[in-house]
Amino acid sequence: MPSFDRTSSLAHLTDFTARLSALAVGLGLAVACDRDDLVSANGADAVEFRTCLPGSCQPGCICPGNGSILTMGSYSAIDLNGQFFENAILQGMTLEGSAVTNFSAPAGMPQGTHQGVLKSGEDLIGMKFFITEGERRRTFQLVFVDEDDSELPAHRVMFNEIDVGPMCWTEEGEADWVSLIEDVWWDPSGARNERPNTLTFACNRGAIAKAIHAWTYNVYHDAIVPYHQAAVRMIRADYCGDGEAFTEAGTMISWSDTLFHPDNGFGPIEAVWDEHGAVCLNTPRLVPRADVEAHCGPIPTCAGVDELADIDALGGLVLSRAP
Repeated sequence: MPSFDRTSSLAHLTDFTARLSALAVGLGLAVACDRDDLVSANGADAVEFRTCLPGSCQPGCICPGNGSILTMGSYSAIDLNGQFFENAILQGMTLEGSAVTNFSAPAGMPQGTHQGVLKSGEDLIGMKFFITEGERRRTFQLVFVDEDDSELPAHRVMFNEIDVGPMCWTEEGEADWVSLIEDVWWDPSGARNERPNTLTFACNRGAIAKAIHAWTYNVYHDAIVPYHQAAVRMIRADYCGDGEAFTEAGTMISWSDTLFHPDNGFGPIEAVWDEHGAVCLNTPRLVPRADVEAHCGPIPTCAGVDELADIDALGGLVLSRAP
């Protein structure tokens, strides 16, 4: 398990935030891409692909780093009322040795009552969660709160597990962001479930957080929730919609939707998606089509789908291309 180095982690996060702040209009409709284009070796017929800046998967870019994991970290969800859930029980929360009560995380920002005072954000740094899994007792401590990400649909924090290391970590082993999502839980099939008094920990490298922060889908907006869920299925190549992922970390895809991300036309169409999986499928990005259909049965091809406008008739929400 990677160790937690607060100094190097904060430096990493400061650099990360600075890069995001440099985007022209944050993580909205703008195309935020590395200008060092990747060009295919086909001479005059070359097709240009652009990779996204860290933390951004905007239209017009090829999105790297997509993988099969929902949450990615060392913990997934807890019941805030102390009920047995996900094989664990929350025993309590403290700050400076005193209890924290009435904890919640509106829009991902932690808040709770401590010594009779409602505190939130950075005022709760140092707060500890005490969780029991069978005979194992785990303690997670809040060590960082990002209060400068108002452009994003959910705030992010960092947790360190006492005597173990960060709850979430980067590919380099440094502590990484976690998004706190309240009253929602994703089950092993990848389905989203409304569950009051539940807190989901979604690590930055997992599909749930990636669809929020890199792809700008708001898990708290009713009209956008289906797009977020379709994106979670797409990121994981969960064609069958049952939680079985047919991809690996680092696989590149291009994407667009019927909401506000226009089609970039980069690469052949892979699939059309809704919140339940692939509505239609051409050639999967990584595995033979036969492997997918052996798992979940026949899936229609995307014949007749040439552009984003064609997916409405299928009831699709998101279009993926596999460059």
